[in-house]
Amino acid sequence: MMRANRFFTWVCSLWLISAASLAADKNITMDTGDVVTIDWGADWVIGTNPPDSPPGTLTIHGPDATSWRIIVGPLPPHPTLTADAGNLRMYVRWMARGLENSGATVDEEPKPFQGRVAKGLYFNAHDGRKKTKAQIKKVGGDFTDAYVGAMNVGSRPYVFEVDWIKGGEAAANKAFAAVKNLKVK
Repeated sequence: MMRANRFFTWVCSLWLISAASLAADKNITMDTGDVVTIDWGADWVIGTNPPDSPPGTLTIHGPDATSWRIIVGPLPPHPTLTADAGNLRMYVRWMARGLENSGATVDEEPKPFQGRVAKGLYFNAHDGRKKTKAQIKKVGGDFTDAYVGAMNVGSRPYVFEVDWIKGGEAAANKAFAAVKNLKVK
């Protein structure tokens, strides 16, 4: 009887753990009709996309939109904008060069990542410059650090950034973990 009881407890524990992990996934229907599945944080909300964002862009943040945010967007359909590894590396280098030209410091080499479905490259960026109120308003916060990258999600190319202010790195790391496990249907 004792063994059966332990086995039943073990099975129930596994079920609870798997149910908790499934409960964290959230499906979001995009304006393109695609459904994005992301590991959702308990206090996350869908934010307003930056001006002129392409269709299919998703912005997520916590209770304070100026502490951290995720922006994920597809590259527009084009025969040469594919999600192969060489193109992802090229997209990441372009983004890094653009940030460097604006005064930010970036990693010398992009780092690879592999999620459940998404895989790609990213780099860390830091912009410690003092910003004007107009600049802060334009970008939605006084973000100083970011993970910026490109990824292949279901053979489609996406770009992303996870931005945070000083002291927000723990929340940003959770957000980046969610980006790594993003799925699009």
